[in-house]
Amino acid sequence: MRKIIVLEDSQFTAQVVCSMLRKAGYSTDTTPTVDGARQLIEKAAEDDIILADYELKDHRYCTEVMAWMETLGYKQPVIVMTQYDRLDFGVDAMLHGAVHCIMKTKLDDELLPLLKSVEKAIERKTKLQNVWRRDSAQFAQLYKNATIIAKTSLSVMIHGESGTGKEHIARMIHDRSSCANKPMVCVDCSSFTDDLAESAFFGHIKGAFTGATEDRKGYLGQANGSTLYLDEVGNLSTRVQQMLLRALQEKKYRPVGSTVEQKFDIRLVCATNKDLNAAMREGSFLMDFYFRIKEYQLEIPPLRECREDIMPLAKFLLERANASCHTNVKGFDDSAQQILMEHWWPGNVRELALVIKSAVPFCQQELMTAKDIEIDHTITREMLGVMTLEEFRNNVERSYIIKILKRVGGNTAEAYKILGLPKSSFYDKLKKLDIPTKLYK
Repeated sequence: MRKIIVLEDSQFTAQVVCSMLRKAGYSTDTTPTVDGARQLIEKAAEDDIILADYELKDHRYCTEVMAWMETLGYKQPVIVMTQYDRLDFGVDAMLHGAVHCIMKTKLDDELLPLLKSVEKAIERKTKLQNVWRRDSAQFAQLYKNATIIAKTSLSVMIHGESGTGKEHIARMIHDRSSCANKPMVCVDCSSFTDDLAESAFFGHIKGAFTGATEDRKGYLGQANGSTLYLDEVGNLSTRVQQMLLRALQEKKYRPVGSTVEQKFDIRLVCATNKDLNAAMREGSFLMDFYFRIKEYQLEIPPLRECREDIMPLAKFLLERANASCHTNVKGFDDSAQQILMEHWWPGNVRELALVIKSAVPFCQQELMTAKDIEIDHTITREMLGVMTLEEFRNNVERSYIIKILKRVGGNTAEAYKILGLPKSSFYDKLKKLDIPTKLYK
């Protein structure tokens, strides 16, 4: 029985909605507050659904809950209820990640069909996740080793080129571990400066510094009892490495501004595309930290070394692209298969996914052909040797966005829909990557 978590500050409305849901065969939990919502979501299953009034008790909003969910990695779909005269609430909720908005005046007629639609989307997503498999000999052994190591408490280092699927392996380890019932907390180690690192990892208390208006848990606190995934750990400065090493060894930390130490227990999984042995020789990576976070290492081979995986992956990625682009391309003809099999794939699975997603909206027949596929050959092996990870990502993203803009004649509204980006995020990328849309109109 699927559960619906109802966030509603009106006791009468909550009773009416929960009664309707129970009659339809759902189980329900309800709370009027943001704090209560967090407690219910922490115990929720991944396929539970959240039905939230926009404004909750004490003049707080469901968007606060959604921001918290995104930070901690909770993936339950959120449907937001709005008053008929406050459509701006619905727009704000969608920008924060709500899958649907529904007016309260239409709950009787539209809620149950909407829930069925969301359930189908959950089932489709689960199906796609379950087929994310690679059957080459290298990956068969990798999956076997990952499954074995998941049952232990050892810290795992995942090494592989950009785009090989390091986070996929990290999630596989988490999902097969003893803490699989809790969300994995993911940290991009290139996303913050040294000045922000202490608060980011250890949290802070209200008043600790200008702008600290409330107590906030850091990544270590959020991941307590679960898995902490440090993506691109090789980007951490030696100062941050030393700070984390001490906390990991002592299994306790002190939030910024606090005099009270907090204990924690996490499963650590790290990933990098850097040669950490070379970094240690250069002095940019601490040996003590290296041996603390690398109790076991998994090496992910690049896609070019696992060519028997290319077409199965392509078919999986095609199904995912069909779902996001609302298309129905059935597969690949011989010419398309040949071009996919012959490419070097310097961007690995991420590049393959981008190539297929960019081709799907413009494929006019059941089978994709070589003419539908555009591959950027400007990223060479020599370039990869001198590009930073961020430069590589920016290069790939810029090339892909320009390609889409050209195909839609500079129609930005059409472009950000195809890319699956919110409007604001799309324009932020145009500015960051210095892409002048007027040139493609």
